[in-house]
Formats: sequence, structure tokens, C-alpha cells
Amino acid sequence: MALKQRLPRAGWVCRSWLCTLYEERRMAMYTGVTMQERFADTWRELGKSPDGTLSRRMTDDAAEDAFWAQHLKRYDGLTEIDPYLEPMRQQLLEWMDREDEVLEIGPGWGNYTYPVAGKVKSLTCLDISSNVLEFIQSGLKQQGITNTGCMQGKWEEARLERTYDVVFGVNCFYRMQEIEEALLRMNRHARKRAVVGLTSGPEKPHLVELSKLSGFDVQLGRRDYIHLVNILYQIGIHAEVTLVPLEKETVYENREQLLEDNMRKVRCSGEEQVAYAHELISKHAFERDGKMVYPHRYYGVFVHWQTGRNA
Repeated sequence: MALKQRLPRAGWVCRSWLCTLYEERRMAMYTGVTMQERFADTWRELGKSPDGTLSRRMTDDAAEDAFWAQHLKRYDGLTEIDPYLEPMRQQLLEWMDREDEVLEIGPGWGNYTYPVAGKVKSLTCLDISSNVLEFIQSGLKQQGITNTGCMQGKWEEARLERTYDVVFGVNCFYRMQEIEEALLRMNRHARKRAVVGLTSGPEKPHLVELSKLSGFDVQLGRRDYIHLVNILYQIGIHAEVTLVPLEKETVYENREQLLEDNMRKVRCSGEEQVAYAHELISKHAFERDGKMVYPHRYYGVFVHWQTGRNA
């Protein structure tokens, strides 16, 4: 039966001398060029809202847990995983063997949890949200999965007393301010491979097109996988990048829903701009079985590395 335990917090100032020595040794091995920009600082800056502040979810653990409690209601106890992410799952599973012990950071609603658990020897899920872990435990029970356990804690602060063959996380790094430490911890606790996945971009085509025109204020994503690649480079970890073609179809009951959802990130200076944006969104969508469908073709990304080569 899956068990959940709370992990103690590890303070940044009281980091063990062994951990510090490890990082110093790694930095001494760094052989790349010197960059003026410190990409970890860029990561933190790009995580802020347009007004230069951090959202409540970014700083308040209780607010993050409350978000997930609300978000998971849409699944109503179901364990269905997003079908459009199947290429990502297949690629991830290629880096795992039957006898592997695996750690997943931030399982969300289980898009990768259940398939990974079905292949490997054991899986441990770590998340700060009790609501996420309760949801995952319920799904494990429904599917009869017994090789998976859950631990509650923040990845960048939790004390882990063991290592795993593979440590991975997908779309779970958005709150991590100490991103260098988070990535180094993955490297330390993975015996074979560490994997970071992102499926949050690029943007839908109408947003990209509108962002290039005057009269439109478009809220685009500010972080991407390349920031993590550069952060890893600057801490001496030479990662690989694997791009995975994806196609996601969002289905709407009618044109009004289509426009409402796809205008959320767009502010227009006048009625002409609103009409143009609506027309552009409609051009990217099509009707099927009486409903509106917006297809979005893009790449999911894995940033990954063999930990033995970077130790």
C-alpha cells in the first residue's frame, strides 16, 4: 500500500560541508566559456509577474496547495491521463529499466506516474501538496499499483537519505527559486540519469502573431528549456536536449467559448483590435461534430543527463 511521510526541511545556510565540498569540486571541473549573464538570476527574474513581484502561489505553500485542491476537482477521482502526451511518456520510459528505482518530483495528476510505475521496480512521488499526493494515492489504489510510495515535502529543501536510479520531474520547477540547488540535488540523488521535462510551450500561433502587431498587449511565457540548459552549463553539468513533437487539440462547445479562452492572454487597444483578434483565433480553429477545435502543434522538451558523467 502506498505510504506518505512528511520530509524534514533542510536550511540553505546549514548545508552540510559534504554537499558544499561536492559543489566546489564540480565547479572546479567546469571547462566551458565564461558568460556574463548568470542564468539562475535570469530564471528568478523571469518568474516574476509583469509588475516585478512574485505571485502568491510562488511564495505561499498553502496557496499552492489550495490551487491544486481546486484544480484536481475537474478530474473527479478519475485516473485518466492526457492522451496527447503519449509521445512524452514513451520517450521518458526509454530511459528506465525494469529494475530501476525511480523518484518523481511533482507528479501532478499522474500523467507520467502510472506509466512509470508500470515499468520500473519502484517509484517514489514527492510533492509539497497534500492534495496532489492524496489524489495520486487514490489513483494508485484504483489501478492496483503497489510499488509506489509518496513523500510530502519541497524538493529543494527535503532531506533524502538515499539515491535512485532515475530522478525526473515534468513541469514542476516553476516555483523553485534556488534552481541551481534543485538541479544539483537531482544530480546527487540520481545514480544513472536525471530528467527535466517541459510541455508548456511554445505559445499558440495566434498569440505569437498578435504579439508582433501594435495595439495588442500579449502575455507570453517568459521561461523556456534553454534557460535550464544554460543554468546546468554554468554549474558544470553538460545536458542533452530531446525534442518531442506534440499535438494538442482543445475542444470548445461553441465559438464563444473558443474566443473567451484564447483571449485570456490578450489585451486590445480598441474594438478594431478585438475584432481582428477574434478573426485570427477563428482562422486557427475548425468545426467538428458541432464543436470548435483549436489544434496546437509544438514540441515538448526533455533536458537530461547521465549523472555518472557529471559526478
